Amino acid sequence: MIDSQATDSNFSGGPDIGPDQKGKHFTTFPEIDLRPQNLRMQSMKLEFLSKWFAPLRDLSRFINPKRGFYEGFVPNWNAQIDYKLIMSSDPQAYADTLAAGMMSGLSSRSQPWFKLGLGIPQLEENEDVKLWLSIVEKVLYKIFDDSNHYDAFQSAYKELGIFSTCAFGIYEDSLNVARCRSFTIGEYFLANDHTGRVNSFARSEWKTVDQIVNEFGWNNCSRLVQNAYKKGQRDIYMMVYYLTEPNDNMIPGRENYEGKPWRSTYWEAKSVSQKALKLSGFHEFPIMAAKWDVVTTADTYGIDGPGWVARGDIKSLYRVMKDLYLAVAKVADPPVQLGSGVEGTASLIPGGMTRNSKDNPDCGVRAAYQVNPDIGHTMQLVQYLSQKISSRFYADLFTQMVQSDSKEMTAREVVEKQKDKLLLLGPVVSRVQKDLLGPAIQRTFMIAMRAGALPPPPQSIWGMPIAIRYIGLLAQAQQMARTAAIEQGVKFVGDVVGVFPEAKDLVDIDKAVTEYCDSLGADIVRSPEKVAQIRAQMQKAMQAQQQQAAMAQLAQTGKTMSDTPVGGGASLLDHVLGTQGQVGQQ
Repeated sequence: MIDSQATDSNFSGGPDIGPDQKGKHFTTFPEIDLRPQNLRMQSMKLEFLSKWFAPLRDLSRFINPKRGFYEGFVPNWNAQIDYKLIMSSDPQAYADTLAAGMMSGLSSRSQPWFKLGLGIPQLEENEDVKLWLSIVEKVLYKIFDDSNHYDAFQSAYKELGIFSTCAFGIYEDSLNVARCRSFTIGEYFLANDHTGRVNSFARSEWKTVDQIVNEFGWNNCSRLVQNAYKKGQRDIYMMVYYLTEPNDNMIPGRENYEGKPWRSTYWEAKSVSQKALKLSGFHEFPIMAAKWDVVTTADTYGIDGPGWVARGDIKSLYRVMKDLYLAVAKVADPPVQLGSGVEGTASLIPGGMTRNSKDNPDCGVRAAYQVNPDIGHTMQLVQYLSQKISSRFYADLFTQMVQSDSKEMTAREVVEKQKDKLLLLGPVVSRVQKDLLGPAIQRTFMIAMRAGALPPPPQSIWGMPIAIRYIGLLAQAQQMARTAAIEQGVKFVGDVVGVFPEAKDLVDIDKAVTEYCDSLGADIVRSPEKVAQIRAQMQKAMQAQQQQAAMAQLAQTGKTMSDTPVGGGASLLDHVLGTQGQVGQQ
C-alpha cells in the first residue's frame, strides 16, 4: 500500500549511559508484566520440540549439520560434520544446487526479477505514474544490491530445500535503508493466524554479557548481567528471548511501540525481574517465512520438501557407501590369520618381514577368508541412489537455472527440457512469491518510503495497492508452460480456416495475444483505450483511402467512357449522360 508513516520506533524514554558506553544513548524501558510473553514463547517452543524437532534434527545430521541450531547446542557453535555418518557429499551439493537455481530463477542478482504496477492497470498509463514506478523499482534494486537481501534469499532457499521451512527478518538500517537477518531452523519458533499465514515469531539467542550491555543499555540489564559485567566476565553467554507478535493492545496515534500493529520484546531468559531489555514496534510484520508444502493451513512448519522426501534415499546411500568402502578396505588390507610358528609380531606393512620358528618354517601369515566383493554392482547402486536424490532436489532443472545467468538460455529452452518438473514446482514457486518475495519487496518499500529514499507518489494513486509482477526466469518458464494451449489453439484455427473461413470468427485474438504476452512477461501490450484510438485512426485513414481510390476509379472510368466513340461524333459517356444529340447539333 502506498502510504507514508513514521519509522519503526522504540519506547520513548530518557538516555542511559553505562560503563564503557560514553557517547551511546539508550532508551530506558519501563517494567512490564513479562508473563504473557514468556507463556507465548514457551508454548511456541513446546509445539516445535514435541512435533518438529526430531525430523528436522535428522535432516540436519544427514544433509548439512552446519545448518540448524537446536536445544542444547553450544553457543556460537553449530553441530560438527560426522564423517562416520555422512559418507557422501552429494546430498549437500544437490541442496546447494537447488538454492542456487531458485536464486537464479526467482530473484537473480544479475537480472531484473520483478516489476511494480498498480491494482488498476489503466492508471499505469499516466506518464507521472510510469516515471514514479520506474524510479521506485530502481531504488529497491539498489537497496537489495547494497544491503544483504540477496544473501538472505540464498540462505532462505537452502533452508527451504533441506527443512521445507525458512525465515529471515528485514529491519531498518541507517546505512543501507534496510538490512536482513537470516535465521536457521531450530533457533526460532513460528505461529500462524487463522488464515494460515505466519504472524508470530519467537527466537532464543545466546549473547555474551558484553553484547547484551552494549546492545540494550546498562539500565535495561538485570542485576545478573550487571554483576557479571563488573566482574569482567564479559564473554559469558546468556540466553536472550525475542518475540514479535500482533499488538492486541495497540493504541492508535501513539508514537512509540504501543501505536504499532506489531510489537517486539527482548528479555533475559534467566531474569527474575519484569524488566524488558527492549520494547519496539513495527508497521509491518518484519519476518519473511515460507513453507515448501503443508497438509492443512494450520501447519506451522513446512513438509515434503526435497530434504524430507529424499531422507530415506540419503540414509540408504550412506549405508551402501559405507559397505563399499569397507569392502574395498578388506580387499586392500584383508583380515589375516597368523600361524602358530610366527615369532614375535607379524609385519603387515609393504616390504615387512615376519619370522617363523625353525620347527614350523611355512606357517606365515594368511588371509582369514577370501574377500571378493562385487564392486561393479555396488557402484551401480550408489549411482542409482545418488540419481534419485538428485531428482528429488531438481538438480538438473536448477543447474540450468544457474547456467542461465551466464549463458544465453531462454525461458522457452528451459520449458522445453523441464516442462514436467516446472509444473510440479508451480505450487512451491507460488508460495515463495506470496510468502517470501512479495512481503520482502513490500517491507523494503515501506521502510524506504518512511526513510525518504523514495519520491512521493503522484496524488492520483495515493492509497492504491502496489502490484508485483515477477519476471525472473523461473517465473517466466512457469507462465510459458501455460502458453502451449494458446499456441495449439491458434495453430489449429489457422489450419482449418482455409477450409472453413468462418472459424476465424470464433477466436478473440486480442484476448489470446494479451494472455500470451502476459504469460511471457512481455510488457508490450497497449491499453484497450490506446488500441481503440489506434484502430479508430486506422479505420478513418482506411475510409479516406477507399474514398480516394473510388474517386480515382470514377475519374478513370469517365475518361475511358469519354474516349470511347459510339457513332455520330458522340462518346460512350455522352450516350450515358444523354448528351449525344447536343453533340450532333454542334
